[in-house]
Amino acid sequence: MSKQARNQGIAKVLIEKMEGLTEENGREGITLTCKQKLVTFYEKVGFVNHGMSESQHGGVFKL
Repeated sequence: MSKQARNQGIAKVLIEKMEGLTEENGREGITLTCKQKLVTFYEKVGFVNHGMSESQHGGVFKL
C-alpha cells in the first residue's frame, strides 16, 4: 500500500465488508496469513494470532 493511502481506514472497511460476507455466506470465520510486520494491524482489527503458519506466503519461508 502506498504511503498516501495509509491511515485512512480503507483496510479496516474492507475487512469489515469481508466479515459481513463471511456471515452472509454462513461461514464460521476468516483465517488469514500475513507477513510478520502486519500482525499488529490484524490484531487491532480483531484477529487472533495463532502463531507461525507452515504455509509459504509471499515468498517468505518460515517454519
